[in-house]
Amino acid sequence: MASDQKTPLINILTYKLPVAVTKPLFAEYNNRLREIANIWSWKKSAYLVLKEYEPVIESLLAMTLFYRHVLGHIQGANTFYKTVNLHCEVGGECSISIGKTVLDKKQQRRLDALLISFNQIQDKYQIYPAFYEFSETAQFLKNCKDLLSVRDYETDNSI
Repeated sequence: MASDQKTPLINILTYKLPVAVTKPLFAEYNNRLREIANIWSWKKSAYLVLKEYEPVIESLLAMTLFYRHVLGHIQGANTFYKTVNLHCEVGGECSISIGKTVLDKKQQRRLDALLISFNQIQDKYQIYPAFYEFSETAQFLKNCKDLLSVRDYETDNSI
């Protein structure tokens, strides 16, 4: 029996991540969704126009929280690894051990590929780093409203 329901982006992004990472991410995601529903319940909400884009808003929220809880840390680790590797002997390679995890050249290339893919998505949909900068849910909705007013990406299916 086929299902018409699609897997939410938050589940796709967090698949196989450790519970220590996913638990706070899902807690924030669910809290923000409740706040969004509350804001949309106000009759004169400036963000009520976004309700018709609810699946898009949920996906943008998932991307934002994934960026904050996961990708931001990956970018930092990747940058740190590159900096450490600059100071290795000529032709040598350094690796960084954090607990059981070893960040070496192979892992660094994987991180680079992940970051490049995410950056391509951001570029296609014109999502800039400032989009992720909010503390209040209303600011997130304002960022979404600003983003969704730009429609150049709608005809580009390259990614």
